[in-house]
Amino acid sequence: MKRALPILLLLVCCVAAVAQISRDSWITDSRAFRVGDLLTVLIAESGSGSTNASTNTKREDGLEVGVQGGGGPLSFVPEITGSADTKNEHKVKGGNSRSNSLSARLTAEVVAIDPDGTLVVEGSRVVEIDGEQQITELSGRVRPDDVGSDNTIQSHLIADAVIRYSGKGVVRDAQRRGVLNWLFGWLI
Repeated sequence: MKRALPILLLLVCCVAAVAQISRDSWITDSRAFRVGDLLTVLIAESGSGSTNASTNTKREDGLEVGVQGGGGPLSFVPEITGSADTKNEHKVKGGNSRSNSLSARLTAEVVAIDPDGTLVVEGSRVVEIDGEQQITELSGRVRPDDVGSDNTIQSHLIADAVIRYSGKGVVRDAQRRGVLNWLFGWLI
């Protein structure tokens, strides 16, 4: 009995120590579950769409006039006849097609936790090369169950996802139409 007491005391201490181990240790789950935690979003988005429209209108009008000369003292007035045809046809066809894709990795921060446990995440990344900036921004809501063991999540699993990819710099500015160019394009 004297030997069992130190062993039992040692066992109780070990269990208490294991219970106190923080979630940052090597034996606990390191997925993002608290405000301020970071997770990696694997962005793989693509989309495409097309529209087609056509209009076809046709109108035909005709007019015919005939006058016969009078008799008696007006017999010198010749007989007048006439004919007029009008045709109007309008055909318009148009189409629009667009395809986009975005593939990136972005680290996002848990900025809030909803009452149901859903994580609210936001993140951004700015890459600048020779004065040109590429800006990626992301926000949305993540279910903790969708976060992988390596602390990553696929972008298609983010609810209410808003993913923006834009640029700033000389090249981007050169692609914009000037005011006069826009005005003439609008008038034409």
